[in-house]
Amino acid sequence: MSELPKRLTDLWELPEADREKGVKLLSKIFNNILSNPNDPKFRDLNFSKIRKKLDTCKPAFYLLFCAGFGQSADGSRLQWQNNQTAMKLLQESNAGLLAKINGEDVAPADDYGGVVDPTETDVITDRNMRIHRKKKEKQKLEKLQKQAEEQQLQKDVQQIEQMETEQTANTEDNAPAQATENASADVDDEEMRKALEMSMEQDGDNNAEQKPEDAGDAGGDVAMADNTGDANQDGGSQSVTSQLEDAGLSKEDLALIEQIKASKGITVTLKPSDLAGLSKEEKVAKFKEVRDKYRKEQRQNDVKIKLEKERRRREGVKKAQEAERKRKEYEMRMLAGKKKREKEEAQRRKKAIQEKIAADKKRRQEQKEREKRKKEAAEKAAKQQQEENQ
Repeated sequence: MSELPKRLTDLWELPEADREKGVKLLSKIFNNILSNPNDPKFRDLNFSKIRKKLDTCKPAFYLLFCAGFGQSADGSRLQWQNNQTAMKLLQESNAGLLAKINGEDVAPADDYGGVVDPTETDVITDRNMRIHRKKKEKQKLEKLQKQAEEQQLQKDVQQIEQMETEQTANTEDNAPAQATENASADVDDEEMRKALEMSMEQDGDNNAEQKPEDAGDAGGDVAMADNTGDANQDGGSQSVTSQLEDAGLSKEDLALIEQIKASKGITVTLKPSDLAGLSKEEKVAKFKEVRDKYRKEQRQNDVKIKLEKERRRREGVKKAQEAERKRKEYEMRMLAGKKKREKEEAQRRKKAIQEKIAADKKRRQEQKEREKRKKEAAEKAAKQQQEENQ
């Protein structure tokens, strides 16, 4: 059913007293405008007063909208614009009202331009209502996005705090373990040194039991230091090489003595004075004794090198762990700073939007005041013109 026939039908379904009140007021408003369409006094009504007068006759109130009336921006006035569309609606509404008064049926009109009552229909086609709905949806979406950002920020902050707590707990837990590990490493080093000393003592005992004929078995060892500066003692003594050669050592053993100058980190030496007054067998035994000391010192140096390498490796692992911890802390600080900056930027944008809305509201209010003053001036001028004509 079209809007105008429906409102007229609803009006005639009311009690007669209420209907007559509404019909009388509508007829007066329609006739005043049709008689004086250029007079703003008849085209601008007080919304509250009209609504109060038609409180028991709502169909008559809705007929005003069917006749082309519209509510002002502030909602305080009912205004009718003098144009062809509004005039056509007013004429159709007046004709329908007169037809109903005369007992005639009002046929549905194809183009009536009425306003749908939101309380009586589920289909809202009014442009302002659609804009309002879209605005509400947009605000709801922005609110949801803001809540999601705040929740994500809280999760990130909690994750950072949790990681810091775990890092502190791990540091406290690892302190006893690290001390135990260091103590264990010291114990291992001490045990290694003791085992080395025992093995060297055992080698010394085995070498002491060897016969003098085993002197030629030292061909595969690195040579001892040969102090050539002491090659001659008391002016006529022989060198270490000559004395050992006379004692029956092989060329390989004698060659080892020549490499003494190239030896580094070895403190064992064999001087001509050490061989003075000794027999051939005693010289060979002395050579073996010095060779065994050299082997023992060489093993000790190897152990020291291994221990130093292990110490450096552990220090490297500790430094790498500390660097990783600092890197993670830096990343967490950067992430927290980024989230903080994003939050501040969102607050800044929100403040700017609020300021813009306030400025727009103030501008619209000033524009309304200017229009009101202009309207009052026009009404005053029209009133003066009317008085002059009379």
